Parts: sequence; C-alpha cells; structure tokens
Amino acid sequence: MIPPELKAICSRFRRSLKTALVQLGTSRLLTFVLVTMAALILLDWWLRFGVAGRITAFVGLLLVVGTSIYFELVRPLIVRWSDTQVLEYLDGTIPEGHDALINLAELADLSQIPQAATELGRSFAQVAREELEPLLKQVRPARAIRRQSVARWTGIALAVVLVSSIGFGLALPHSLTGLQRLLLPVYDINWPQQTELALLEPSPDMPKDGWVCPRGESFSFKVQAGGKVIPREITLSYRGER
Repeated sequence: MIPPELKAICSRFRRSLKTALVQLGTSRLLTFVLVTMAALILLDWWLRFGVAGRITAFVGLLLVVGTSIYFELVRPLIVRWSDTQVLEYLDGTIPEGHDALINLAELADLSQIPQAATELGRSFAQVAREELEPLLKQVRPARAIRRQSVARWTGIALAVVLVSSIGFGLALPHSLTGLQRLLLPVYDINWPQQTELALLEPSPDMPKDGWVCPRGESFSFKVQAGGKVIPREITLSYRGER
C-alpha cells in the first residue's frame, strides 16, 4: 500500500509530465502542419494543381494532421504510469537515494514484510523508515522531467510560426490564395496574375485526345481576357500530326 505522502508525489509527477507532453506534442504538431502547408502551397504555385491535385494535397494535409495528433498527443497521453513506476523513476533522480522511495512504500505496510513479524523486526523497520523519510524533501517531481526536448521543440515551433507569419504577410495576396486553394480544393480559385484568359469557345472541357481539326480547315476559338494587363495579341501553340 502506497502511503499518502508518496501518492501525492506521484500525482504531482503525473501532472508535470502531462503538461510537458502536451507542450512537446503541440509544438511538434504545429511545426509539422505549418511546414507541410507551406510546402504544399509552394508546390501548387509552381505546378498549378488542378482540382484533382488540390484534393490530393488536402487529403495529404489531413493525413499529416491526423497522424501528428495521434503520435504526438494521443498516444503519449494515454500511457499510464503506476505509482511503483513513478517511484522507481524518481528514485533515479535522488543522489545516493538507493531506492529510498520504493523502500518507503514497502515499509508503509509491515504486514507484507516477513522480517517485521517480530518486535525486533518491526523496530528495525521503523528505524529504517525514519532514516528514509528525510529524503522525501529532496524529491522534485517537476524537475525530474527532462525538458531539454520540450524547450528545443518549443523554440522550433515559435520560429516556424514567426517565419510563416512574416512570409504570409509579405506574400499577400498570393499566400492567401494558396491557402484558399489548399483548404477549399473543389472551389474555382485561381492564382493572382496580371492577365487571365478564359476559353469560351469551343467548350473549356477539352476532350481526352484534344481538339481535332482536319488539315486545311480553319479552327475557331474564342477567349475572354481579363486582369490588369489586357494583351493586344495572343499566341496560340498547337501540335500538328503528319
């Protein structure tokens, strides 16, 4: 049976561990998601994804978010440390503790110790407990958690958020358009550009093998130009077959 003072130490350790895990998991999650979003937006800007490409990118983003939440937050937080495991871990943080906390937990219930069946044995157990109890003051559950990784990932997350915010502001309106194209993949959202050309005739839905025109015949098309710069001429490139 674990005495109340040791249970209190175990509870404090679990609270500190949970706080550290949440901070670490949130920092890693934020870093992974922001980096993934930036990479997908830049790739879309370079390749000009169609609807199918944007849907694929959005699904990929959801996978990154889902897996990051599970591996960085859910899975670490569902692990439960027993009182014995906590005491064994904390014993390792006490200089020359020699398993003081575990021994105190065992000495709390003398009925479970065969050597304490006699009066002399109980006296020895009582003396041992009195010698070990001052070591409780050396236990610092919050300091027993290694926070170097937490601090490092927190710094990385803050740096990523800062760089992302600055980059997003400097790249407006392109950054906003890229975010909309990523998060709303089925909507017809185009990248900002000086000139926009919309094919009116023939139908914008090009056949799988392209439009076919007999040799020597004319091929008529109609384009609507918009944007800040309206071109006076449009060059049409086509592929002919011999």
